[in-house]
Amino acid sequence: PALSEGDDRRLPNTLSVGIRGAAAGAVLAELSAANVAASASAACHASEAAHSQVSFVLRAMQVPHEFALGTLRLSVGRHTTSEEIKHAASAIVASVLHTTGKKARWERHAADEGWELAQ
Repeated sequence: PALSEGDDRRLPNTLSVGIRGAAAGAVLAELSAANVAASASAACHASEAAHSQVSFVLRAMQVPHEFALGTLRLSVGRHTTSEEIKHAASAIVASVLHTTGKKARWERHAADEGWELAQ
């Protein structure tokens, strides 16, 4: 996955992560079934079309297309527990593995691309 912005340009409680090869809509459907709330794309593009199209915000941020299509937005609040975060993380990994058919092995890529699931 790749973070959409550096630490100095993010809200402390919000994460936007792009997962190469993932389809945000498919991942979101599985996350919903696992009782995990998340959104696709950018906040100003949060519609059904956002699940299959790249928002103008992510394009303006020059997020590569293959990451942008798999972009998920996650937020935590004051009352979010560490157990809820662990549950969400596990559900995201399981959903990405299931919807992409990838194996549970992470590989390091160029510094600007971060980590991704192995084929």
